[in-house]
Amino acid sequence: MTSQVIDVPEYMRTPIMDVPTAYSLGCGLLAAVPTGAARTPQVLGAARGLRESLVFLRDSWSASLKYGPADRRAFDVVADASWRSLYYALYSLMLRSGTPEDDANAKLAGTLMARLFADKLSFTQLTYVRQWAHADRLIADIDAAPEEDDELDKPLAVIIDDLVGTAALAFIRRAHAAYGDALQITKAAKDAPGGVREPKRLVEVAIVQYVIALFASHPPNTSDATNALLAKALRPIDTVRAEQARTPPKTDAGTDGDPLPPPPPEPMGPPPDEPIPDVE
Repeated sequence: MTSQVIDVPEYMRTPIMDVPTAYSLGCGLLAAVPTGAARTPQVLGAARGLRESLVFLRDSWSASLKYGPADRRAFDVVADASWRSLYYALYSLMLRSGTPEDDANAKLAGTLMARLFADKLSFTQLTYVRQWAHADRLIADIDAAPEEDDELDKPLAVIIDDLVGTAALAFIRRAHAAYGDALQITKAAKDAPGGVREPKRLVEVAIVQYVIALFASHPPNTSDATNALLAKALRPIDTVRAEQARTPPKTDAGTDGDPLPPPPPEPMGPPPDEPIPDVE
């Protein structure tokens, strides 16, 4: 029986963290890796894996700063404007009538509006990545060849160019490509990781793997000495949980309750200047 009990299941999952917290926790765990004989090959290997994941997160975090939130907002505004331009061009044609040509154009514009803007421009209010994905599908539909039984016998792109001029779709394509680059979706950057969501997840996985290696080398609750060693090595995790417990999360209604989803994965500033601790 030990005087201090290690709650093993509690360490088998990481706290809910944003990018800075995950990075800080990983560095804290590396700084607290057991020394001497307690640093077994298994513990050392897992610690090195954790450090590699932190380097990847740091590099991805730095690369993501090329387009910060303010810059992405600027690209989002232009993309929104490009779709509004087409929407209102078609809408204005729907209002015209009185001649056979106007009536035919109004009918055709109504068909295009129903296909492309069934929910009007609501997709422009989605999150950046979801909006880009929706717009990408719209462009694919616009460029696609018509189905055999389609009432329209030409691709929508050809019809739109004939109906409102070529500038409308050209604007959309320009803005969409720039938007994708800003989000690092379409940008071909082999030397820079895109985004930080996946690197953060890899750090969380590496943290759990490191904890498993610690427990395998030093089975918890077998002696006071072992538990003291584990408590010291795991203290950074306890510190993060304690800090989170001091500020209880609130529900949407604004009362204490179940935690809200994790914070947005995109950090707002650069990674810390301090080097990631080495493990040898």
